[in-house]
Amino acid sequence: MGLQSCFLKNVMVACLALVLKTGAEDWHQKNLAITFEILLPQFLADEHVSKGSSGECLDQIRESQADGDAFFRVIDAWGKPEAGLTQGNVFWFGRPSLCNEIQIKVNEETTVTYSDRIVSFQLNTTILGSAIPVNLDACLPEACNADDTNWIVKSLFLTISEALNTTLALENVSTTLADPGLLDFMFYFTVSLFGTLVVIVLVATLFDYSSAYSKECLANRDWVAMKDPTDTMDLDLDDDLQALHQEFSMGSSASRSKFVLHRLFRDLEESLCGLLLNAFSLRANIPMLLSCKSNSASIDCLNGIRVLSINWVVLGHTLLFTGVFFVPISPVDNLFQLLNEYASKWTFLAVSNGTFSVDTFFLLSGFLVTYLCLPRLPGMRRNSGSQVDSLPQQSRLSSDSHILFWTLYIVKRYIRLAPALIFMTLFTVGVWKVLGNGIGAMWQPYEQQVSVCESNWWTNFVFVSNFPNVWTPCNGWTWYLANDFQFYIFSIIPFILFILFKSAIPASLLVFLCISLSAIGSFFFAWIKHIGPTVFVGYQNQPNIPHYQNSFAITFGDYYVKPYFRFGAYGVGLLLGFLSYSCPPGSVKMSKKLNCVGWLVSIALMAGVIFGLSEMLYGYFPSFFLSALYNSTARILWAVGVAWVMFACMHGYGGIINSFLSWKIWIPLARLTYLVYLLHPLMIVFATASSQTQFHYNNYNYAASYVSVLTFTYALAAVAYLLVELPVIKIERALRNRFSASN
Repeated sequence: MGLQSCFLKNVMVACLALVLKTGAEDWHQKNLAITFEILLPQFLADEHVSKGSSGECLDQIRESQADGDAFFRVIDAWGKPEAGLTQGNVFWFGRPSLCNEIQIKVNEETTVTYSDRIVSFQLNTTILGSAIPVNLDACLPEACNADDTNWIVKSLFLTISEALNTTLALENVSTTLADPGLLDFMFYFTVSLFGTLVVIVLVATLFDYSSAYSKECLANRDWVAMKDPTDTMDLDLDDDLQALHQEFSMGSSASRSKFVLHRLFRDLEESLCGLLLNAFSLRANIPMLLSCKSNSASIDCLNGIRVLSINWVVLGHTLLFTGVFFVPISPVDNLFQLLNEYASKWTFLAVSNGTFSVDTFFLLSGFLVTYLCLPRLPGMRRNSGSQVDSLPQQSRLSSDSHILFWTLYIVKRYIRLAPALIFMTLFTVGVWKVLGNGIGAMWQPYEQQVSVCESNWWTNFVFVSNFPNVWTPCNGWTWYLANDFQFYIFSIIPFILFILFKSAIPASLLVFLCISLSAIGSFFFAWIKHIGPTVFVGYQNQPNIPHYQNSFAITFGDYYVKPYFRFGAYGVGLLLGFLSYSCPPGSVKMSKKLNCVGWLVSIALMAGVIFGLSEMLYGYFPSFFLSALYNSTARILWAVGVAWVMFACMHGYGGIINSFLSWKIWIPLARLTYLVYLLHPLMIVFATASSQTQFHYNNYNYAASYVSVLTFTYALAAVAYLLVELPVIKIERALRNRFSASN
């Protein structure tokens, strides 16, 4: 189809729209789209372009039009206004992949290469009555820079405005050009590192299978028949192999080779190198990952809580990172409908208040560090009763041993968290920028994360990424890990009080004081800064809305991620750990009435925190004072509600809820929750940016997107677990055991 036939086709469609006389709003939207398609090829061929474009850009556009059929592909690759503008269809997708393939041969020496770019602007039009943010895919020669593109788009809309006899004013016009990532040193380093890991895993697995085969042969006496009774092997064997040596000492050379090979495998297994190889063996690690067994000391209900909480995190981020709030370019084609219709239902609060899932993890972390560490503290032991006693004087550790204990306490936690985080940071810096090379300009806002990580990677390595007002964080969702590590170090103080006073009371009082100070500080900060009572709800178009704080730097950077405002849930976990240390699981007896009251209070607290703000959806907005009160207490109350669930399940009062949370299927999934947390935003962003199509929000599409993201993230987490996390855990454990044995 030539350019002229395309023009005639659009004129016919415009005439048909006039005949049908659709409604005013639909007509304006369709008229805008049709006029855009009609005027775009004419505009690019017109003298208007020469007034604001550079000479090379203009020359290449005009030269390209000599080949009408080829230039039609350029027009076809442009984004164009779509239906649903009033519902938030503000990303006018083109075809970046088509645009980036266009090369128009002008003559024997000149070929014009086109590239995709995204133009962002505020469209102020009388059709809608207010300015709306729009993103447009533009396809222009590579010689056209950002200034050329801005001028061309502004002039195009001015021409369309004159044709429609309406106002289409563009403000804050900016262009994002595609900038393919380079295969630089960090790329090759990261790929080489991951490749080395894969090789190590394959070698370790082969070694493990060979060693197992050797043991099997030895157990079955699978040797070649003896032929030379005078031939012996001069080997230094221990008692367990002496008899076998006597049996096979006069065997054939093949028999002796098998025996020597077995001895070599056994010696290598017992060496440090063998222990390190075993840490990477898939033969050993896959069964460990998939095992549903739990030991008698484990608290099985925590597995279900952990998995459900991380799934809740992914549920919220699937919406946020798809383009609703946190990313600069939203591919949702009914964004306004999502915010004003779907998000205005009270049931949607279960999604928008998903941030409380993070407080569940703070609670779990605080509880586990206390519950697991208290019996191992220097000079302490659990008495048979509920009292805490000290070990005999001669068993107490020296001051040097105390220093060593607390040093290892911190190092162990760092080793647990850092390796996977370091690998993710390396992936972001080295590989992430290259993944989007075929996607086009839409990838550029996401690729900006690479430049941030290149300068601020160290904030992840030392766990201080929760101070974005000081430096821009690398992979912003890692703020949680920074808080968790900082809380972990702080817990040393109540533990020392626990050792000094031989009682949990002073340590618990200190933790309670810190919870109170955190709540008070949170209240006054939220009150002074006018922070709203929840992060995201669908009340944007409600009348009489208070002027809540809308600065992301304040609500997120100064408030949401700061450890001194988020300590409450972690502190509740510490208190529950002290209580569970004094009252081990199964030791508490409760009446049915008390148990029922506990469950009712727990459910009321959690439901009130999540759904208590539903009145905001219908026009009632709490004052700044009440908003601050909610912000300072809601997360603590949520943690108290979940803490009761844990306490009741541990002591046998959970009933069907405990059975569900203790379901064996949660055990392997719980091992992957940390990696799921690290990886799922990358999975969501890549799926969103690489789709090159719009996403229409409805409950079914949202559910389908969520399930696919969750499934692929767990699969990717399983791979990372086998390559990085589990080997590091096994190596740390093996080295610690050897160190303990040597001392």
